Amino acid sequence: MKKGIKIVCYIFRHILIRPTYLYTYVKNYLNSGYIPKVDYYDTSELVTALKAGKSLIRIGDGEIYIMNGGSISYQKFSRRLQKALLSMVKNYSKNSPYLLGLNKIPISKSNVQLKKDNLLRCWLPMKVYWHLYFNITTYYFDATAFYFNETIPKYLEAYLKTKHLILVSRAENILKFQNNHNIPFTDVSFIEAPEHNSFSVYDELKDKIRDEVYKYGKADSIVLMAFGPACKPMAFELANEEVVTIDVGRGIEVAYTNERIDHIIYPGM
Repeated sequence: MKKGIKIVCYIFRHILIRPTYLYTYVKNYLNSGYIPKVDYYDTSELVTALKAGKSLIRIGDGEIYIMNGGSISYQKFSRRLQKALLSMVKNYSKNSPYLLGLNKIPISKSNVQLKKDNLLRCWLPMKVYWHLYFNITTYYFDATAFYFNETIPKYLEAYLKTKHLILVSRAENILKFQNNHNIPFTDVSFIEAPEHNSFSVYDELKDKIRDEVYKYGKADSIVLMAFGPACKPMAFELANEEVVTIDVGRGIEVAYTNERIDHIIYPGM
C-alpha cells in the first residue's frame, strides 16, 4: 500500500513539475531492451586529454538523483548544486575544458538485466537524463576508471609525479594517503573537506583551492578531488579557469593498496 502511494505521489509530482522527464521515463521503462549508445574514450586517450589540460569529472547515480530534486546520504539537496550540475552536463561538448565520465557497466545493461540485478530504479534515471540532457554526439570516459587498482600506477603516475598535487578530501582519506608508504607522490598539499554536505562550504573550499594553485602555478598543479557531488561543479568551474582537476572519487581509497571496490563499480559483480 505504501509503495503504491509513493508511486502515485511520484507521478503527480512529475506531472506538475517535470512532465517531459516523466514521459521519457515511462517510455524508456517500457522499452525493456533499451541501452543508450555511448562512445567512450579508452584509458590511454584519457591520459592524453589530461596532458592536454582537460579536467576529468565523473557523473554517477548520486548526481542524477540531486539533479532530479533529491538528497542522498552524504549530500543534502541544494537548488544551487542542482543548477550547477545541470549546467555542467548541458554545456559538455568536444571543445569543453573537461571530460565527463559515466558508469559504463550499468549503462551498458538492458532494463531487463538491471531489473534482475535490482538496479533499474537506481540507473534508469541516468538513461532518461542521457536522452534529455547529455550531448550524445561526443565521447565520455568510464567513471569507474579510478576504481581499478592499476589505473593510477600504470597510466597516471609518471605524469602526476611532474606536478604539485592538491588533494581535497575528507580527513580520513587524507590520513590514509599520508600514511600509505606505497604512494610515490611527495609534492602534495592537502585541503580537508567535510565528510557530509560538503557543498555547504563550497565557496570556502574553492577559495582554498585557488590559493593553493596560485602558490604553485596552474601549469604545475593538478587538483585531486574526492568529496562527493560538490566536487563536480567545483571541477567544472576550475576547468573553465584553466585549473586541471581529476575527480578521483573513491578511487583514492584503492590507489596503491590491495583493496578492491568492485561492488561499487557494479553491485553484484
